[in-house]
Amino acid sequence: VRDLGPGVLHGWQDRASLAAGIVGQILPVPRVVMSARNMRPELRRDQRLQDSHALFRQLALTEGTVLTVNSEAGARDYDSWLDLPSGTSLAVRNGVDMAAFPPLPRHPRAIVGKASARPVEVLGVFRLAANKRPILWLETVAELRRRLPFPIRPRIVGSGPFLARILAAKDGLGLPDLIVEKNLTSMQEIYASAGLLVLLSRVEGTPNVVIEAQACGLPVAACNVGGVAEALCHTGAAAGLLLEAEISAGEAAERIADWLPGALAADPRQRRAFVSGVYGMDVLAKRTLDAYWAPAGGNSGTGSDAAR
Repeated sequence: VRDLGPGVLHGWQDRASLAAGIVGQILPVPRVVMSARNMRPELRRDQRLQDSHALFRQLALTEGTVLTVNSEAGARDYDSWLDLPSGTSLAVRNGVDMAAFPPLPRHPRAIVGKASARPVEVLGVFRLAANKRPILWLETVAELRRRLPFPIRPRIVGSGPFLARILAAKDGLGLPDLIVEKNLTSMQEIYASAGLLVLLSRVEGTPNVVIEAQACGLPVAACNVGGVAEALCHTGAAAGLLLEAEISAGEAAERIADWLPGALAADPRQRRAFVSGVYGMDVLAKRTLDAYWAPAGGNSGTGSDAAR
């Protein structure tokens, strides 16, 4: 940094941000951007960062420093954790290259509601860990199978410590045909066969799978935790389904069953337009430039307006 003499020093994620903040004060650097993650460290059980609370707060309040988080919910969470004035942290949402998410072909189906209709794949894409509530996901899909008048096919993409429990539970729940796939990286492989995405996490920051699925045109149902609400398309027939954070399998299945026929019939271009408008690369670029050039030092939350 001393050799390059930058006008902006940008630290990505919490530890790099703390290092950037310290270096920016020592040299100094005119503008330091501290890009935090998506939720306070104590929710991630990161004790080392919790112990850096005072340092994080002091740096965030330093003139010329901007603290950014990748969702509005995350920004409010960091403000609360660091006891900062509301609006101090600036939301710079994740960017999605829409060219990497070509619209998926709409699968021709018989009229939804007939038992002879083509099966609808219910997709889960998540780490098989406790906070993603994979057993609740299984129970919800099992309830859906009993409630819907058309066939569904359950599929999970992910790996993790709950794999054995999932495989042990699926037959007893009436899901012997559950498919579990690991190590998929192609968007086509992950999303092309799906009819909808269901995410029932207990804790989330900004769930990229919600954004990705909608970028492919898929309807999404997810629990209202972290940045989920702002990541869901929320207007028109293509709107996602926001479920309560604490919900039973029966309640989740009932709400999904009521919402699903209309969601499947909606124009998927509406979901793609939502993702492009909120998470497009041009939006990311503008918000990042706001963080670089807008007035800072204790309240960067109005950076976008100030930059204009």
